[in-house]
Amino acid sequence: MRFSLLGPMEVAGPSGPIALPGMKPRTLLAALLLGYGRTVPAERLIGVVWGEEPPATARAVVQTYVATLRRAFDAAGLPPVIVSDRNGYRAEIAEDALDVRVFEHLVERGRRAAQSGDHTEAADLFRTGLALWRGAALGGIGEAFLRAEADRLDELRLTVTEERIDADLAMGQGPRLLAELTELVASHPTRERLRGGLMVALYRSGRQADALEVYERGRKALIDELGIDPGPELRQVHEAILRCDPALLPAVASRTPRQLPSPPPDFTGRAAELAELRTTVTPTAVSRSTPRASSSTATRSWPSSRSPSPSISPMVRSTSNCTARRTPRRPPRRSSVASCATSTPRRRRPDHSKSGSPAIGPCSPAAARSSCSTTPRTRPRSGRCCPAARGAR
Repeated sequence: MRFSLLGPMEVAGPSGPIALPGMKPRTLLAALLLGYGRTVPAERLIGVVWGEEPPATARAVVQTYVATLRRAFDAAGLPPVIVSDRNGYRAEIAEDALDVRVFEHLVERGRRAAQSGDHTEAADLFRTGLALWRGAALGGIGEAFLRAEADRLDELRLTVTEERIDADLAMGQGPRLLAELTELVASHPTRERLRGGLMVALYRSGRQADALEVYERGRKALIDELGIDPGPELRQVHEAILRCDPALLPAVASRTPRQLPSPPPDFTGRAAELAELRTTVTPTAVSRSTPRASSSTATRSWPSSRSPSPSISPMVRSTSNCTARRTPRRPPRRSSVASCATSTPRRRRPDHSKSGSPAIGPCSPAAARSSCSTTPRTRPRSGRCCPAARGAR
């Protein structure tokens, strides 16, 4: 079941469109649909259908029109749509069955997205809502009350079109909007918002002179038709174009290079380990390490993972703990000769002749042989070898 008022009035059921009887019953149904969820008094319906000069039997005729509509809905297999009570009548339908309600909800969501800075989402929502329109609202119904409501919907449609164009411009578009904006400005020459969007689109297309000419034509139209000058927003756009303000140009999005080396061609095996990595890697396992610091396993497992942020280099640590420190490499051991040559400073040679002690001592040739002929893994116990030890070697 679908009720369409954004264009010629249509009602569709499971088997297709439903033929509605007569203009006045259609007008009554439109008034009930526009008062969605609310009871419309019978006096209000009489004023909508006949205006200021209703017939004496207007109330009875309204009941006849309601009965006629109910029979048409029953024949099409629709559930009860028009419900009556002691105060009047109301239409009971699902909220998504009326295109006006769907359009208004999409507009609300698009405006919230635009306020939060998500211009892509806003433009998509506005574009989806505008696609529901099939022409002028309530086409073919010209009663005074419904005509005012139709004018309100048409104005909302044009305002949403402006908001969608603003969202497209905020995303950096320009040349592709020229044809649409040119047509809209020609149809609505006093809409300054549309004219400002056309000027920005022309400027982004490299047509600064044409953008200034559009402003001048708009200024003359406002003076001739309304006797006013352009508003502050349009003047600001004009001044920005004159001074070639860089803010008018679309922002260029910077891309962070993926500093990840190519997967090794000879990498085989480790299927179980790769599957576990791909399911357990979290954003905390991402670092800004250089490509040389990544292992083959980490490099091979990354393409199946997703970077938590485009600005983070996709390097995965190969350790289970991201905060684990590498064990420092132990310095190479020195040989016995090097240790003898770089030990503590030379000590004074003792005089054994005065003390009467034997010649074999800490600095005797035998002692030198025992301390200097050590293996590379053994450090000498004493300090720098004495001259006697060097002579013994």
